[in-house]
Amino acid sequence: MFDALVAIRGDESNPLEYRGPGLAATQRAAYPDIQPLVVGRPPDEVLDMSRTVAEDFGWEIVTVDPDRGFMEATDTTYWFGFKDDVAVRLRPVGDDATRVDVRSISRFGGGDMGANAARIRRFLEALTAAGS
Repeated sequence: MFDALVAIRGDESNPLEYRGPGLAATQRAAYPDIQPLVVGRPPDEVLDMSRTVAEDFGWEIVTVDPDRGFMEATDTTYWFGFKDDVAVRLRPVGDDATRVDVRSISRFGGGDMGANAARIRRFLEALTAAGS
């Protein structure tokens, strides 16, 4: 799901490849509320909204691709300056709605204590509020 951030992250970063169905099942069990979001607006509007939310959060926007319905950003933590990367993928649903998929991954470290899930949850909540 990541694109431009692949080169920025470097070889020392955590791998971007999803680590299989076992991890997916564990994440679904731990964070059942984190699901793709459907917003009742067309993809171009949702992409603009996504960018605004990310900027409001202080994320560094790395790439925005309207043709692909895709955005990447980096969030730097306040206390320790850890960099976590976020990808937002949009897909049209019918004529006037958009499915939003978000992935967030830490560049370094084995566990994030739920930080990436919290980031996704906060983003989706803000996007929902912006779309209403």
